[in-house]
Amino acid sequence: MTPIKSKAQLADLKRKLQVGGAAVSPRVARRVASAFSANAQRAFDAQQSVYGGSTFGGRTFNRTGKLRSLALAYSAVGNVVRASLSAVRYAKYYIRFGILPRRGSVPAAWNQDARAIAREELAREFGGRP
Repeated sequence: MTPIKSKAQLADLKRKLQVGGAAVSPRVARRVASAFSANAQRAFDAQQSVYGGSTFGGRTFNRTGKLRSLALAYSAVGNVVRASLSAVRYAKYYIRFGILPRRGSVPAAWNQDARAIAREELAREFGGRP
């Protein structure tokens, strides 16, 4: 990255960040939602909580496959990533077993995935290396 030497270059960078940032964040959110869904489904298949430990207590929650395929999905709404629990009416009762992260507490591995995706998308938009 070259150093900024003039007000015009600074103004250009500011414009790029405003326009490019608005374009990047929905792409990041879509990719993060996909990665979070895959992470949640992997943990579910391994009968572990999303934080690692086994909290299913020997229970099997995958009789029909509905809970795994519909409830363990994340979606991107603009630049926000949300868990989709509305598809299976009883999914909210299984959150206590760790099938989804607690509110405001994303597992460390998921956080690393999100950061890597954001770096890649920013590098793609503004040039440079991720």
